Amino acid sequence: MQKDIGYYMGKDAIYDWAYRGNPDLHKYLTRKHKGKIPRSAFKKGQRELIPNRTPIELRPEAANLRVEFGHFEADTIFSCHGSLSALLVIVDRLTRHTKIRKLTRKTSFQTSSQIIFALSEYNLTQLHSITYDNGCENTKHEIVNEKLQTESYFCNPYHSWEKGMVEHVNELIRRWFPKGTNFDRITRKKIQEVEDWVNNRPMQVLEYKTPAQKRFEELGVAL
Repeated sequence: MQKDIGYYMGKDAIYDWAYRGNPDLHKYLTRKHKGKIPRSAFKKGQRELIPNRTPIELRPEAANLRVEFGHFEADTIFSCHGSLSALLVIVDRLTRHTKIRKLTRKTSFQTSSQIIFALSEYNLTQLHSITYDNGCENTKHEIVNEKLQTESYFCNPYHSWEKGMVEHVNELIRRWFPKGTNFDRITRKKIQEVEDWVNNRPMQVLEYKTPAQKRFEELGVAL
């Protein structure tokens, strides 16, 4: 026994020894389960939920270099614990122009429907790609592509910085809706107020133009 315990010395040594060589001992442990489920099993399952997932490495250079309007990043912001609502945030990579939509439930159906609705004001020739993370709310991305004639690309798992533009905008939105905010109680009028603030905020990266001004330069479309 001493040899076995010594072999498994390290973090959770006693647990490892019980799990691997003495499975009947699990009932005497503080955590009374029969074994550990590797985290990789959960991660793999999450990744496999999204059909026909195209990795971000294949995204066109026009999107990567921000030289063309119509390449978007999409993300969702969680409500407080216990609430099913969320905010959908869509940002154009070139102009940083942002759209914010409320989701009463963070489902793939609502997410895809709201993306289609939010971007439907544009001519289809102005829409090119949308970059997502690997959340299960993005599983219906192909419906978005079919309706808007876009292509979808996905960040590598747990690499949220690969869609850094929308992550930055999320931080701005959190100034208005800090963590713990219940989005069930947020009105569309208030969301529009925040969206207008984001789009009319001068940005150094845009040579101190606002996203609204930059979008007008590119498309001739006012806010």
